[in-house]
Amino acid sequence: MKFGFFAGLGLLALWGNAGLFSKTILFGIYSFFMADVAPGSGGESQQSANEAEAFFTDSKYVNPYTQIQVKTVEPPKVLETLKLPLRLTLPNDIYAGRQWYIKNNGDFSRSQSRPGADIGLLQAWEIQPGDSQVIVAVLDGGCDIENPDFEGRIWANTKEIPDNGIDDDQNGFIDDVNGWDFVNSDNTLEDETGHGTNVAGIIGAKVNNNIGYAGIDQHCKLMILKITDKYGNGKYKDWAAAIYYAVNNGARVINMSVGGVAPSKQLSDAVNYAFANNVVVVSSMMNTNTDKPYYPAAISGVIAVGATNPDDTRAQPFFWDEKSGSNYGNHISVVAPGNYIYGLSPKGDNFFWGGTSQAAPIVAGLAALLVAQDMSRTPQDIKHIIEITADDKVGDPAQDINGWDMYYGFGRVNAYRALRYYYFPSEIEHQALKQ
Repeated sequence: MKFGFFAGLGLLALWGNAGLFSKTILFGIYSFFMADVAPGSGGESQQSANEAEAFFTDSKYVNPYTQIQVKTVEPPKVLETLKLPLRLTLPNDIYAGRQWYIKNNGDFSRSQSRPGADIGLLQAWEIQPGDSQVIVAVLDGGCDIENPDFEGRIWANTKEIPDNGIDDDQNGFIDDVNGWDFVNSDNTLEDETGHGTNVAGIIGAKVNNNIGYAGIDQHCKLMILKITDKYGNGKYKDWAAAIYYAVNNGARVINMSVGGVAPSKQLSDAVNYAFANNVVVVSSMMNTNTDKPYYPAAISGVIAVGATNPDDTRAQPFFWDEKSGSNYGNHISVVAPGNYIYGLSPKGDNFFWGGTSQAAPIVAGLAALLVAQDMSRTPQDIKHIIEITADDKVGDPAQDINGWDMYYGFGRVNAYRALRYYYFPSEIEHQALKQ
């Protein structure tokens, strides 16, 4: 069954199929905009699996986030920038000031905000801005790869000769120069919802180019793999195939701002294949304000990410629906900023989004920075570092209690602390044990 609803200034579309639910919202807010900004709109796409698979015997999900000691060696020399006053200047990207999660002064105009409720990215960049050798696969709804803010940032399959109709590298995909469309089985990466462009931009929009927005990682390459259609629907078989493609073609981090309601052995096998080949997987918790598990977030070892507001409270609700909210549960790893997230869109730059779909790529970008800092790190290492360095007890005291909790996980991610871990692992581990 499918049904749609069109109303007023915005578009609200609800799509149901095979007992699974997804919705795509582009919610018009034309009567509210900042003085120096053209009228814009925002929304969130809860992208869900369109194919229910049989539950398998181990479908009960458990909390896999037990503290694991990572074997580290204190580096012989502390980075010089850690001994100096840090430069905390925003990049010159024209709209960087809207990205409250980079630097939050407490003056964000669209909601309550708190100074310091950000991820410490300016400080983190002083330690590690990223590395072009690190490939982040964006499994989403495609991407507007011609956007000038992606100049030099899109992964290129150098073994493939463009547009010659031949599978030059014999990987089973013809002319897969920048990625692959697993929905339509071709190399057209068109983003029909804007969701994938926004997610990719959060991770890797070009920094200090005087236009657009700033990505979390200043140098990583973005591998675009389309796994959802124009309605935000997808199939587990395509999601799994995209994971295998990402791993086999050199990705070190995979972001999946999607979620299916049923566990899938096919999807779990693909995720475990990624782990076995040293690839980090990050996924969104979804936005139904419940503890219902979605997949791949609920698969053991995945970094499952919830969303927060500009004042560090859990995003409940998101701006687009009073009944929405960042999901929680015993499979959550961390939270990250995920409401009122301005970013790139095929329709222009005056759009903001809200959802765990926006929180996940912030963490994926941080994972890419951590890989760049030490290429030998495993997915388990990256996950542990992100969790142990997260800021705890910054949100609602009734939910964000000491240590891990079901609403915030280990806390709101802190990129600066995560990158400092390389130089002071024993100190940070000791601090965590004292909590």
